[in-house]
Amino acid sequence: KKNNKVKVNISIGSTAHIYHQIINGAPYDIFLSADQKHPMLLKRKNLSIGGNFTYACGKLVMWSKKILENSLELSNMIDYKNSIVSIANPNTAPYGQAAKEYLINIKLYNYLEKKLVKGANVAQVFHFAKTKNVDIAFVALSQVKQNNISKNNYYIIPKKLYKPIKQDAIILKNGKNMYHSKKFYDFLKNDRIRDFINDNGYDTYC
Repeated sequence: KKNNKVKVNISIGSTAHIYHQIINGAPYDIFLSADQKHPMLLKRKNLSIGGNFTYACGKLVMWSKKILENSLELSNMIDYKNSIVSIANPNTAPYGQAAKEYLINIKLYNYLEKKLVKGANVAQVFHFAKTKNVDIAFVALSQVKQNNISKNNYYIIPKKLYKPIKQDAIILKNGKNMYHSKKFYDFLKNDRIRDFINDNGYDTYC
């Protein structure tokens, strides 16, 4: 808005929910997805214009209700046996899939699977964490940064332990503001904006 003098109206929701709104005719101009799958589905349905590009990759963190001296200690001393652990639904949510991959890689998923508290999406899982209704939650780094969570309460999961959470942007045919849509799409590729996205808990070079 500051850089282009364009009013931006934002509709926030889960990727799957917004996707279904789009295929049912919602007049959105641009879709900033939390994954690559749904923009590709829109492309196949001929509901988009041009290509899609990865504007960010999400970073997975493990939040803990328990405060320890440093995050490495936090990752090594979690008592999974006596903890309530929450992840987003791995079948529908990108961060849930990443959390599942991490738990598989550290050989804990089979042990925890039946006792996991699964949120509909990462926003719900973060709500569980924020309200202290769970002991451990796998959420997004962007969420803990936005909410000023103490670094003693979370551990950034190494990227090598889960597949990149690539998030794509795409221009939509249903939109009414094609000129401004293309300007905003190009705006997201600006180096200064990419640095801003990086600073807020994402990775734009993934």
